[in-house]
Amino acid sequence: MLTSAFCTLALRQFVATQDCWAQLHISDPGEDGLNGGAIDVRRNKIAWGPVQGLAVSSTNTLTWDNFQGIPSFPQEMKFVTLWNAPTGGICWATTPIVPIRVPHGAVLEIPPGITLHLATLTDD
Repeated sequence: MLTSAFCTLALRQFVATQDCWAQLHISDPGEDGLNGGAIDVRRNKIAWGPVQGLAVSSTNTLTWDNFQGIPSFPQEMKFVTLWNAPTGGICWATTPIVPIRVPHGAVLEIPPGITLHLATLTDD
């Protein structure tokens, strides 16, 4: 079994050494992050704050300028996926968000506070 202390150390190492990008989805992206993507597939780089126990939160605002979509047909963003690359790569996590309706050409900003929680099996 992994202890909480070991998992916290692993999360700190991950945050210190791995870049992470966020991508938006209009429906459940699935475990691999490949489903339900928004028309605008650009990813935004996330800056992580300090690890607090088994969680870490983003510290930067994620901004999509001139959001790509279909004119007169806003998309409703419902999920964010976290990736190890700005394109392609591996999907590390998916999370639902409070739905955000985004029209074509709009500026979308997601404030700091996306939180990654590490679930563990612990013996402590």
